[in-house]
Amino acid sequence: PAKDNQKNTQIGIKFKKSNQTHLTFGFPGVSRLDPDKYSVDLLDIILGSGLSSRLFQEIRVRKSLAYDIHSFIQYFNDISSFNIYAGIDSSKLRETIHTILEELNKIKDNNLEEDELRKAKEMYKGALSLSLESTLSRAFWLGNRMLLYGRPSTFDEIKEKIEEVKVKDVQKMAQNIFTKDKINLSIVGPFKEKNKKECSSLLQELG
Repeated sequence: PAKDNQKNTQIGIKFKKSNQTHLTFGFPGVSRLDPDKYSVDLLDIILGSGLSSRLFQEIRVRKSLAYDIHSFIQYFNDISSFNIYAGIDSSKLRETIHTILEELNKIKDNNLEEDELRKAKEMYKGALSLSLESTLSRAFWLGNRMLLYGRPSTFDEIKEKIEEVKVKDVQKMAQNIFTKDKINLSIVGPFKEKNKKECSSLLQELG
């Protein structure tokens, strides 16, 4: 099994002569078998899934820093990776990193409201319902649940688990996952190894 043994921030930079830069944050998270999975899924929706998410609204709409900004999770049986991707103008790297960290600090600092969580829950359930509309997709889903969890789950069971999540649960996951010593940052753009020091300094903004 993979273990979360990371002790320090990791930064990787690959030089590419381009006006556009791709950057991805990665944080170790909970496994797909962890009961807190549904809290993390809702955290993902609130932060970076869809046009109404915090990252999209702040970075794409208000500040026009990114061409694309979203979060996504890669789950495994023993761990997961909570990721944030941004495609940006290369001149806006510093401000984009600062703003992403600012949004992570906000959700860690208990500024999540019940209404925002309710909307995320409805989005989660709605997306799941749409994904199970056809007989084939439902069969694939049941097979996937059987293979990964040892038993098929009903849609109502999953909805119940989603509804059980409270504001404090989402904030607890944000506080556990988004820590500066667990940051993994990869950058592809017109930057070199010498830029690591500046990036490392910026990452200290994460509380």
